Amino acid sequence: MSKTNNVRVVIAHYNEDLSWVNNLNYPFYVISKHSLPLETIPNKGNEASSYLEYIIKNYHELADVTFFVHGHRTAWHNGPNIDEFINEVDFNVEYFNINSIHSPRSSMDLAGLGESERAYLDPHKEIIEKEINIKIDSTEIKFRAAACFYVKKEAILKHDLSVYKNWYAWLMDMKESSGISSRVFEYCWHIIFTGKHIDNYLNF
Repeated sequence: MSKTNNVRVVIAHYNEDLSWVNNLNYPFYVISKHSLPLETIPNKGNEASSYLEYIIKNYHELADVTFFVHGHRTAWHNGPNIDEFINEVDFNVEYFNINSIHSPRSSMDLAGLGESERAYLDPHKEIIEKEINIKIDSTEIKFRAAACFYVKKEAILKHDLSVYKNWYAWLMDMKESSGISSRVFEYCWHIIFTGKHIDNYLNF
């Protein structure tokens, strides 16, 4: 499938200007945590909790392709205006982090980032491993930063609804900051949806 009309754009919003959504060719859904105190339920886990919330609520009614993106129109990690890229992208793979094409800085090797970055994942990786039956070795993970991607329905449905509920509950129960809990998922979305440690940016 290179093009499809069955697409939805899910936007994790806090206080960003969302006027850009009027340019989208696809329906969109905003999960906003505006005005909610930081580090209180449900404003925990940054964009990861918003993405999981959407999957949980729409698990049985997913579009063929879902974009999960931040609320800002542009940032260091996505290069062009996000609405312009979404409108033009082809859907040639089951999961694709849309940050990498125009921003080489967003392609990262977790092993090369140093002990402090690996420390985000290593103490908490069991939350991913026990749900998807894959051994996560932080020395092998290559990923795109900032967690803006599209994923096909079939890739989401590889995991039971209960898996996403458990991950969401973990984010809400997490005692450490959202900067830590969200990065556990940022480093692993591609593993969750493809089962591969190396994100597919190496193929493009």
